[in-house]
Amino acid sequence: MKKLIYKIALLFMAVALVSCEKGLMTFDNENTDVYFYGAGGTSSVNFDESYVSFQFVTKPDTILNVVVSITGAAADHDREYKLAVGQLSNEELLYDDDNNPATPPTSMVAAIQGTHFELPEKFVIKKGAFRDTVKLKLLRSPDLLNKRLALAIELQPNENFGNSFKSRIIGGKPINTIRTKIFFDDKDAKPKYWLDAAFSTYSREKLFFLCNMFNLSPRYFDSPNDISELNGYGKFAQRHLNELAAAGTPVYEKNGTTRMVMGPNAQ
Repeated sequence: MKKLIYKIALLFMAVALVSCEKGLMTFDNENTDVYFYGAGGTSSVNFDESYVSFQFVTKPDTILNVVVSITGAAADHDREYKLAVGQLSNEELLYDDDNNPATPPTSMVAAIQGTHFELPEKFVIKKGAFRDTVKLKLLRSPDLLNKRLALAIELQPNENFGNSFKSRIIGGKPINTIRTKIFFDDKDAKPKYWLDAAFSTYSREKLFFLCNMFNLSPRYFDSPNDISELNGYGKFAQRHLNELAAAGTPVYEKNGTTRMVMGPNAQ
C-alpha cells in the first residue's frame, strides 16, 4: 500500500513539473523580453556599468562586446530589437577621483555618437538564437586625455520584444538589466611597475616604443616583473636607440626635440 501511495505521489509530482514547465514556456513565448546579459571576460560590459581606459591601448579605438539576451524561446526567423542611447542625469555624470579621494566629485561629459563612439544601425536576434553581441566601438578622441566621458545605452520595447525584465539581484544588490553605462578616458599615467632605473622617465611614446620592439602588452609594465628582465629590456632598447641615431634616424619624445633614452642601468 505504501509503495502504491509513493508511486501515485511521484506521478502527481511529474505531472505538476510538466504543467509548470509548459506554463513557463507559454509565458515566455507570449512575453519575450530583451536584457543585457552579464557576459564576463575581457572587453565586455558586465552588469549595469563598466569603465574602460585607453591608457594601455595602442590602437585608435577599442571594441566592447555588449551581449543582449532574451527571456523567451528562439524563433524561426530574425527579430529586430531596439537599442538606443540613453540620457544621463547630472548625478550619473559625477564620479570620485581615486587618485585624489579628498577632492569633490568630478563631472564627466556625455559622449557624442560619431565623435566618441559608434553603434551598428540595426540590432537583430538571429533565427534560432537566444543572444546577440553588439559591437560598441569607443573612439580615442583627443579630449579623452583630460576628461572622462560617459555613455548610457538602453533596451527599449518594440513589436518583437518587451523590456519588463528590468533588474536582478546579484550579491544582494539590484542590477539594472535593460540599461548599462560605460565610462571611458585616456588618462596618461605612469604604469605601476615602471622601472626608472631601466627605462628612465616615463612617457607614453617610450612605453609604446618598448611594446613594439619587444612585442609586449602595455599591461606588462603594470604588473610585477623580474628586475633583471626589465634591465635587460632597457639595455637592448638603448642599444637599438643608439643604432637608430647612428643611422640618422634618432627617436624623439613627443615634443620632437628630446632624444629618447633609457635609464642608468641600461647605459
